[in-house]
Amino acid sequence: LLFAMMLAVSWQRWGSLYIDTFRDARAANMVLQGKAVYADFYYEYGFLTPYLLAVIIAIFGDGYLTFAMTGLTVSILMLLALYGISSKVTSISATLCTLSAFIVVFAFGCYRYHAIFNFIVPYSFAMIFFVLSAALALLSMLRDIECRRISDSVSFFLCLVIAALIRPDMYLPLVCGIVIASILCLATARGRPDLRAAAIRYSLIALLSAGASATAYLVYLWTISSFAGFEQSVIALLRNTGSGQYSQLLSGLADPASNIVVSLKS
Repeated sequence: LLFAMMLAVSWQRWGSLYIDTFRDARAANMVLQGKAVYADFYYEYGFLTPYLLAVIIAIFGDGYLTFAMTGLTVSILMLLALYGISSKVTSISATLCTLSAFIVVFAFGCYRYHAIFNFIVPYSFAMIFFVLSAALALLSMLRDIECRRISDSVSFFLCLVIAALIRPDMYLPLVCGIVIASILCLATARGRPDLRAAAIRYSLIALLSAGASATAYLVYLWTISSFAGFEQSVIALLRNTGSGQYSQLLSGLADPASNIVVSLKS
């Protein structure tokens, strides 16, 4: 009921024409034009999001509602993931508070900064895709702790790899946190062989996901022959440089023939 109410109240008030909102849409359209991420245009995050959005645009069309429905789908999946996580570690009342806070503050948050910090039409689809991947990874880990199923371990691994291919800058602290938490468990789990085994398993899975995602990046960059482009975008983001190219992508100056000013003049 709260979700439906917030959807109705904030309908088509998400995002901003002035700040950031449609940069991922622009990147996806450039992919549909046959261009490759990093090789042909600047993109500061992982290469998966532009290709995923390009598939969505190819199937459902390019338009505001297409992106809104994408964000709405992510929001629903986040609600399910948060319910699964919260219900395993806290009470029903606390779970309802968690879900309500997500709906009001995050999913439909249109309160400041031109309504760009929400999950429906966000400033960055890469961000909400990453958050969903991280939440699903945590849920898979909790299920694995509870049921010890190989499918949950595989899901945990795959969610971490997907997170790395979406936002490598955010993946690094995530996987480091998992490894550090595992080390702390090993240091305090004396007399608990089951806990020690779980800590070792999760740290190994996290490290394996790092190796798998690094391999995926190497294969992709080798295929498009653009290690330099990756360094100038993703690595530059980690170094807090490269803002000039970022501004060019948003303004259309990275592709003058198709920017909005030229289109209006023609």
